Amino acid sequence: MISDRYINNKYRSYRFILAIAATMLNVLLSYFASEFGMPLYLDCIGVVLVAMVAGSLPGIFVAVMTNALCVFYYRDSIYYSLISVLIAIISADFIEKNRYKKHINYMKLIVELAVLSGIMGIIFQLILLGDVQFDQVADVASYVATRDSAAFYIVSTLLLIAINVVDKGMSVMIAVLIYNLIPSGVSKRIWNCSFDMNASIKREGSSNRKSIGKRGTIRNREAVMVLIIVVSLAFVFTWVNISTNYGSDKEDAAKKAVAASSYVASFVDGDRIEEYLSDSSLVATYKNESYTYTSDMIRLFFDTYGDLDELSVYKIDDGRCRMIFACDDAFAKDGVVGQLSDLDKDMLYDLEHCTNESGKGTYSAHTRYGYSISSYVPVYDSEGDRVAYVVATVKTNLRSDYVRRYGMHSILLLSGVLMLVLSYGLWETGHHVVTPIESLEKSIDGFMDGIDDQNMLDKSVKELQKLDIRSGDEIERLYKSVCEMAVGTTEQMRNIRFLAKTKDKMQNGIIITMAEMVENRDSDTGAHIKKTAAYVRIILESLRRKGYYTEKLTDKYIAEVEMSAPLHDIGKINISDVILNKHGKLTDEEYAIMKTHTTAGKEILDDAISTIEGESYLKEARNMAAYHHEKWDGTGYPEGLHGQVIPLSARVMAVADVFDALVSPRVYKEAFPLERALEIIKDGSGKHFDPKCVEAFFDALPEIKAVMKKYQENNGGIS
Repeated sequence: MISDRYINNKYRSYRFILAIAATMLNVLLSYFASEFGMPLYLDCIGVVLVAMVAGSLPGIFVAVMTNALCVFYYRDSIYYSLISVLIAIISADFIEKNRYKKHINYMKLIVELAVLSGIMGIIFQLILLGDVQFDQVADVASYVATRDSAAFYIVSTLLLIAINVVDKGMSVMIAVLIYNLIPSGVSKRIWNCSFDMNASIKREGSSNRKSIGKRGTIRNREAVMVLIIVVSLAFVFTWVNISTNYGSDKEDAAKKAVAASSYVASFVDGDRIEEYLSDSSLVATYKNESYTYTSDMIRLFFDTYGDLDELSVYKIDDGRCRMIFACDDAFAKDGVVGQLSDLDKDMLYDLEHCTNESGKGTYSAHTRYGYSISSYVPVYDSEGDRVAYVVATVKTNLRSDYVRRYGMHSILLLSGVLMLVLSYGLWETGHHVVTPIESLEKSIDGFMDGIDDQNMLDKSVKELQKLDIRSGDEIERLYKSVCEMAVGTTEQMRNIRFLAKTKDKMQNGIIITMAEMVENRDSDTGAHIKKTAAYVRIILESLRRKGYYTEKLTDKYIAEVEMSAPLHDIGKINISDVILNKHGKLTDEEYAIMKTHTTAGKEILDDAISTIEGESYLKEARNMAAYHHEKWDGTGYPEGLHGQVIPLSARVMAVADVFDALVSPRVYKEAFPLERALEIIKDGSGKHFDPKCVEAFFDALPEIKAVMKKYQENNGGIS
């Protein structure tokens, strides 16, 4: 027999092959669209298909892999992976929530994907490219929204949404076509193959128990934990990326500045510095060939080297900076060789604090325009004296610029991968922890709900065993322990119920025996105790059907009252046979003695209750024995109770006892006709009897008559 584990592994292989094939399909179609300049993407057919067949995580995997492979012909594709990831999530949700059963929902799905892709696409394009990706879209938007940038972007967004309606429409239709070609049994097994439990109950994990709150679930706690980890990793990666690029650019800028200043210092003639200064000529009209040649060389180097913000030669003289060469249009036009620079204090401070013994050094500073790094290299004359300094300055972006540029790129770059990691964490938690525990919880709830019914318990144990959790970890061990506990509890409950039934039979036998001992002393016949017990049950059930005393009338209460009803006359055991079997009317003294059977019965049963603790049915027996001769209007005995102060069981017994006494023969009277007996019961409503009990009695009259007929037949027609 092939094991479920083998079958699951087989379908996991199918899922992997499907994911690889879908990724290749996406890449090929996307490359085709890119090569032919089509304003379409065609890169999410496989994403939608895999998400529909295998779930969100495989779909997200295909989405990220597709965008990663597309960088070989479109380097910015990886930044759009978040859009593909969201498409996978929406497509999987479409299947999981059974939205595919209505055709209109396919159109809704296409519109959802198109709007999502269009809005997020235009945002990502502006971040990455600074403009709209497709020239066709930009041309149409420019034509429609002339000289209005806001309108341009609105039109571009609408055009992108329209393009995505076509693109996503094709993708969804092709994916659905392939999905429908896959046998439903195969697609279901592929969807469920990640679970380590019975496939038949995998999507039934939610429990019927009332929720303890969103924050109280393992799924949400794990989601928060994984999200915190993912966000933290993203933050660290982004910050490291920013810091690395920022530091690297600063180092490159410093190297460029040093290289530029060193190179210029190598060809400036230090022996002629004083000559240039002494001439004090306008730069524009200075006819010194050496100066002109050197100035042209510096300017040519400045223009061709690139990245230089400043390249100048200064003479430090008595704490003043005199400009000799400078790549500055204003200096070339109106400047004078040797003019004082307005940077005297800054340059002197830099030279004092940043140069080493050789006179070389670099200085970094933040400015309102960016971050600048200046390199100072001395110029020497033929005798080795330091006669001037070459200053080369390179500007880089501020850290905030790096945060904006690299931060957004890093977020977009990582978004798809981190969503894959997050989804994998939630997928693993859901499949291997949450779903098994939820299924186990549901089975335990069913077990507890059926605790009062042995058949329900047996069924619940079978359902629990069907889960077949086999994760190979603590969850599986917990499951096996719960199964063993459930089986053991079920067998214990079976034994307890058997013992309880045996006990009930013994109790009923004892009750009937005790009641018959009393009844056999009475010359009357006709199974009085059995008939009154049957009448009591019929009246109680009729009361419940009518909605009276519903809080009181539970199954347990009705069973206890019916079981203890035969003891209502137990007190007659103390009454003399002479009085009990007297033919004719009792004297006042004899009647007074007869009435003591109620208090005697109460005392007998109170003693029994104190001896047999926890037997609640004896309490109702005590109530009926003591108070079944009380009357609704308070004129009864022994205590003259009235209304609902009289226990319900005694009020019901009063109707049953009087009715049976009326329709049954006694030593002192003949049986009343049924019509006359019913008339007496009706007249006693609100006086002798609880009106609701009388109403319930008459509503159940067919059942009452059936009991009468049964015992008349058993007694040979004697009533």
